[in-house]
Amino acid sequence: MSPAPADPAAEFRAELIRWAARDQGNDTRDELLRLRDLVEQARTAGVDLAPIVAEVAELSSTEDRYGMGSTRDLLLRLL
Repeated sequence: MSPAPADPAAEFRAELIRWAARDQGNDTRDELLRLRDLVEQARTAGVDLAPIVAEVAELSSTEDRYGMGSTRDLLLRLL
């Protein structure tokens, strides 16, 4: 039996949670590039981004670690 087809929305949500958990890592600029790639892949797959982004933003840090906004702020800017 072949594996079940991938669920792009679930995959995007899981990747976005992993992205948010890194809380901007060591360099916000690198993380913003990764976020841009994640969003582009999800859009291409037809994922409705807004509810997933809003959900993950609620779980994300509000600390502005590097002066570019908190992880929550960075996500909410996508909406």
